Amino acid sequence: MQIMPVVSSYGEISLIKITNISGVRPLKGKDLKDFEVFLENFADKIVEKWISYFVYHKDVEFEKITKRLK
Repeated sequence: MQIMPVVSSYGEISLIKITNISGVRPLKGKDLKDFEVFLENFADKIVEKWISYFVYHKDVEFEKITKRLK
C-alpha cells in the first residue's frame, strides 16, 4: 500500500490517495477503515514531520499515540 497525500500551495492536505503496490497485500475491511480514521486524525502532523525531517533536516520527536481514535 502506498499513501500519496496531495498538499495544496497553502500547506493543507486536500486529498489522500491510497494505492496498491505489487507484492504487498492491501489492507481490507476494518483494517482499512481504521487506517483511514488514523489518517484523518494525524495526516497534518505526519506531513509536517516529513517536511521538517526531509526538507529542513531537523530532528523530529517520537510521538506515542495512546488515545482511542473513533
